[in-house]
Amino acid sequence: MLLGQETVGEVCDIAFDAPLWEIFDEKLKDTGYTYENYEVTSEDGYILSLVRLVQDGESDEDRAVRPPVLFQHGIAMTAENWLTITEDTSQTATVLQALERGYDVWLSNSRGTRYSLGHTSLDAKVDTEYWDFSFDKMG
Repeated sequence: MLLGQETVGEVCDIAFDAPLWEIFDEKLKDTGYTYENYEVTSEDGYILSLVRLVQDGESDEDRAVRPPVLFQHGIAMTAENWLTITEDTSQTATVLQALERGYDVWLSNSRGTRYSLGHTSLDAKVDTEYWDFSFDKMG
């Protein structure tokens, strides 16, 4: 999929102007959980964001024994969508349920999302080549 220069600019203006990690902060506020952000570089140079959910006060040793589980968002979404928390406290977000059940929870953000716009040599705002990837390369 190759976007025109005007479309690339519009997409990036929206993505770059939005507050980034404030959404995670807000959604996890008062839950007893927090997050750590990691960056991973793909073989073709895309810098992808991974989020690890952690319980407040949990040690690295405690997390090391948890079996890892990775949640991947759908098309036109980001990892923040996994943190949907309802007013009804009996309905906890799936990722928080996994954390409560002893899993080491990781959330990934596909290339081209506002959390994963980096690249080792391309600028998502100006290089249309940045956007020349297909669905099978999103992760």
